[in-house]
Amino acid sequence: MTTGSANNSAKQPTLLQAVIPLLGLLVCLGGGYAVLKLPTQICLLGAALIAAVVAKWIGLDWETMLAGIREKISSSFGSMLVMICVGGMISSWIYSGTIPMLIYYGIKLIDPRFLFVTGFLVCAVISTFTGTSFGSAGTATESTVPPNNGSSERSERIM
Repeated sequence: MTTGSANNSAKQPTLLQAVIPLLGLLVCLGGGYAVLKLPTQICLLGAALIAAVVAKWIGLDWETMLAGIREKISSSFGSMLVMICVGGMISSWIYSGTIPMLIYYGIKLIDPRFLFVTGFLVCAVISTFTGTSFGSAGTATESTVPPNNGSSERSERIM
């Protein structure tokens, strides 16, 4: 990579140059997603294009930008793999019926007065056994929230 000479020619961005990509992100997401109903990915690509134009404006070359992108992706790849695995675990639990079973028995067994304590204990057990708090947040939340939304006769006692 030719990062040495490109970094010497690049200058520090001014406050305006640093704020433009943030404003571009807000405009692309706000205008593109909320107003024009574009997919989020298209809006994020538009914001990335604005950031690339600002990077060229301050003097970075394409190779330096690609090297920075590669470095950030490689440093965050482990976290992305964990999120993908947890998503697979949650979706397999939903598809296999584990989450609907927890909801069914949660409505029947959990007294609404102890819902928060029970939800805490279920999250603690699931995160201990699976090794991830993301998994417990994605699964136990689904199994403890529906019993509290008035879906059973027992929850009407505390309303």
